[in-house]
Amino acid sequence: MKAFPILLLATLSVLTASCELSAEAGPTFATAEILSAEEFAELTVEERKELLLALEQRTASRSANTQPGNHIQKVTTRPTQGERIWHDIIDPKSGRVSEQILLPAAWQISPRGWQHPNGTTFNSGPNKRYIMQQAPYANAQQLIDREIIPDLKRNGLQVSGTRNLPMLAHKEDERIAYTWQQYPMQVKNQVMEIEFTHGTTKGLLIVYFAVGRHQAGGYTAYWSNVLRAPANYFQQAKSDVLYALRNARQPQEWIAYYNQQQKNRAYGAAARHQSRMRERERAFAAHQSSQRTLSEVSDIYHDMYKNTSAMRDAGQQKTIDAIREEMPRVNPHTGQTNRVPQGYTYYFVSPQGQWIGTNDALYDPNLDPNYRQQNWQRANRPGGSR
Repeated sequence: MKAFPILLLATLSVLTASCELSAEAGPTFATAEILSAEEFAELTVEERKELLLALEQRTASRSANTQPGNHIQKVTTRPTQGERIWHDIIDPKSGRVSEQILLPAAWQISPRGWQHPNGTTFNSGPNKRYIMQQAPYANAQQLIDREIIPDLKRNGLQVSGTRNLPMLAHKEDERIAYTWQQYPMQVKNQVMEIEFTHGTTKGLLIVYFAVGRHQAGGYTAYWSNVLRAPANYFQQAKSDVLYALRNARQPQEWIAYYNQQQKNRAYGAAARHQSRMRERERAFAAHQSSQRTLSEVSDIYHDMYKNTSAMRDAGQQKTIDAIREEMPRVNPHTGQTNRVPQGYTYYFVSPQGQWIGTNDALYDPNLDPNYRQQNWQRANRPGGSR
């Protein structure tokens, strides 16, 4: 389990001996590289002292010609329960040390999170990610006011306050600066805390909010960590956890490994996309070819159908004629085919549509006194036969 987002140390300018940061002092030239005056004003007295300590430690590290995160601190003496030591965060997929944090020796780190023997826990909390067009919140405050606090209250928790954590936001900025990105990206990070109470337990929800924009689009995302501790130990646990998050470091080997994994993932996705596009092009070409073939086959079958249909219709008509005892004859006056009663060899028709049948080859109704003056015409079978 990933206990919290990957954090990186920033490279700071070498401090002089006069670079001091008291609880009442304002930001110096060194701290200005990290925090603005407004953000500095939001720090507690303890946070200002910790910032000074971190700056002094980094200066000492540079003097010794070492790089933060390149080694794991070795503990040569047995630490006391309250003494802070480096704890390793192990990436479960690779088995590598992905991060190192300073916590009192009593804390234990496991895939389930951070645990203290007195029942204090620090774990992953809710998280969501949206593409830019679907993001319902513009900043962390909106997210907290509209979604998180109402959800906490619905679950019976009492919220006692919220606060910005600018040092953790800058920690995320540093992480982005060292992380390989497929596209140049502008990311705005915000981090806020929410204190709550649930029965005899007090808690702290740390909410990370990020808005990223790049040439291919953008995203809005948030993730969180939850600290739960007995009420009488909460303030100490909160101090330990925030100190650990502000001073976390990553081995250079992990940074290189992580960035290479990101590159492989991005290039692999691009290659798969190109492969899909080529496959679609081949499929489209094959479809077009098959459509042409189907069209040609369809024409052939259509012609066959017309011929078959005509033959079938002719055969069917003969059957009907036999049932009705009728036969076809062409009316020479109209050119239309009519059906006349069977039983005669010769048929004649008048312009008025009267028919006469006879078996006498010499009979002509035009010569018959009963039918003269009507212009009778012989009606033959279709095709000209009698």
